[in-house]
Amino acid sequence: MTSTEAPASVAPTTPVPQNPPPAPDAAVEPPPVAEPPAEEPAPQPPAQQQAPVQPEPAQPEPTLTLPDFDPQAGY
Repeated sequence: MTSTEAPASVAPTTPVPQNPPPAPDAAVEPPPVAEPPAEEPAPQPPAQQQAPVQPEPAQPEPTLTLPDFDPQAGY
């Protein structure tokens, strides 16, 4: 009986390789989902342009203001 069980275990090994194929299927599904988001990025470009403009002046101001005040103050 035990020898029969051994072969049975080998049979399940064949179906296991079939599991990997499903992975590609899942990858095919994500692309369609990316299509809807692709539309959002279009309107995002304008928002992205505004974001960089704010960080640029905001970063130099606080960073330069702190060091400038320290040496200038000399307190």
